[in-house]
Parts: sequence; C-alpha cells; structure tokens
Amino acid sequence: MAHETSDESVDGGAALVTTLDALLEREATALRSADFEALPRLAEEKEHLAARLAEASLAVDAPTVRRLQAQAQRNAVLLEAARNGLKSAGDQVRSLMAPRAPLQTYDGSGRRARIEPTRPGTERRA
Repeated sequence: MAHETSDESVDGGAALVTTLDALLEREATALRSADFEALPRLAEEKEHLAARLAEASLAVDAPTVRRLQAQAQRNAVLLEAARNGLKSAGDQVRSLMAPRAPLQTYDGSGRRARIEPTRPGTERRA
C-alpha cells in the first residue's frame, strides 16, 4: 500500500508541475496581450499552487526545474516591461494634459508678444 501512495504522490506531483507549466504559459500570454485583468487571478492561482507544491514531496528532474525557472524569469521580464510601458504611457498622458507655457515671440515692430496656449484637449498638432 505504501508503494501505491508513493505512486499517487509522484502522479500528483507530475500533475502539479504540469499545472504550473500551463499557468506560467497563461500568464505569459496575458502579459503579451495586455490582459491585465487576468493577472490578479493568475497570481492567486500561483500562490495556491506554490502552497500545494511546498506541501508535496516531489522529486523533479533538473531539466524540468530549469524549464520552469526559465518560464518564471521570462514572465518576470514581461511583467517589468508591461510595468514600464504603463508608466511611460501615464507619463505621456500627464505631459499632454499639463498646462503649456506661453510662447514668447516678437511682433512686426520688434516688441515682445506672448501667445497663450490653448486649453488641454483643444490644441491641434500637425
């Protein structure tokens, strides 16, 4: 009987590794397609799976561990790129919405003239 339990643990462990592999792929797909709404759910699934993996006594071969580590590292890079992209987009929006400084120029007689900027959202650019 002890042997059957061991086999079940191995089979269950293989299922956990397969589940982790699929989860990391789903996370990568969500990051690549900017499906940011899916990320909290995926993070919750990863936490739950990590707890299950910590409880299981698994013997995972080195190539599988390296593959999973590479997937997790790839996802970390994708997540950082998404974070940087969102920050950059936010900075750009704030820049576009900021009041413009008046333009200093000279009129035909050489006197300084100020051209006040238009309100944000009404300025047209060529």
